[in-house]
Amino acid sequence: MQSLKTANVNCRLKLILKEKGITQESVAEGIGARISQINPIANGKQLPRVDRAVKIARFVGVPVEEIWPLWQPAA
Repeated sequence: MQSLKTANVNCRLKLILKEKGITQESVAEGIGARISQINPIANGKQLPRVDRAVKIARFVGVPVEEIWPLWQPAA
């Protein structure tokens, strides 16, 4: 069984960044992270912590569930 850190994750971050013309570097700088922390998230190799996912989504200007479609907020 793969861990969440090594599993392929359904993540649209890379596509959304490309559509919006935002670089991974600017996301990292904008949320106070390193590019080495953003890259595996954008490539679907790692899930971010919830607080980082929210920061990324706010920075990019989309709901968290648009980046991670299977991650639905509690009702």
